Amino acid sequence: MDAVTIIGGGGGAGATTVVAELACAIAALGRRVAAVDADLGLGNLDRVLGARPRRALTDVIAGRCTLPEALASTEGGVALVAAGRAEPVERLTVEERLRALEQVRAIASQFDVLLVDGGSGVTTTGLFFAAATRRMILVATPAAEAQAKTVATLATLVAKLPKASVHILVNRVRTPAEARHTFGELMRLAEPTLCADVHYLGALPLAPDAHEGAASVQEGLSNGHGGTFIRLPALRSAAANIAHALAMTVVAEPQRGNTCLLSL
Repeated sequence: MDAVTIIGGGGGAGATTVVAELACAIAALGRRVAAVDADLGLGNLDRVLGARPRRALTDVIAGRCTLPEALASTEGGVALVAAGRAEPVERLTVEERLRALEQVRAIASQFDVLLVDGGSGVTTTGLFFAAATRRMILVATPAAEAQAKTVATLATLVAKLPKASVHILVNRVRTPAEARHTFGELMRLAEPTLCADVHYLGALPLAPDAHEGAASVQEGLSNGHGGTFIRLPALRSAAANIAHALAMTVVAEPQRGNTCLLSL
């Protein structure tokens, strides 16, 4: 099973939207996809993907149900585990942390790809799951004011998880050149301290305002909460390209016996 944790470089990077887009794109390729919202207390991936889960990751951690029992279906063909409301991972016991990891490993045979929404910035919860998957997507944006936060997030991730593989995805770009320029600036700013396996993964375009998109050129998933998750053709195409790129990279699975899972 491919396992990837997706983390936003800072608030507003759009990590949850990226998880939703990639999950739908991978499902469209015919692969079995599970998405776990690990942004405990703040996550809304269930709303974005139009799921109405009865259970959540917090129930799994507490031992009230298994991970398969917490899976909810979505109209996009993605199996989802919602976040729920709970204490941050740093307040969880070792038993609860190990239970979460074992439950993730238990569904490895059921899915081809696991995407974990690790939230924005450096959180203990995000680091916990990133350490488990050993592969991360860091979501950046072209906004100049966001670059410092993204570089700081990258530096912390590399310091905490030096053996992890980091893929940079630039979100909300106007042109491919802008995405490449953003990646180059991030690497330039991070270069004095960066010594890690970092790669450019791709970009997702800036979506127009909802009122600008004609119904005939967009695909929507009813989210069950009075709204729709809009997937414009440009976003679908870019997400499909990134899904193919991910498929070509080294497969990673949740790791056993990783002591940093207990000491983050």
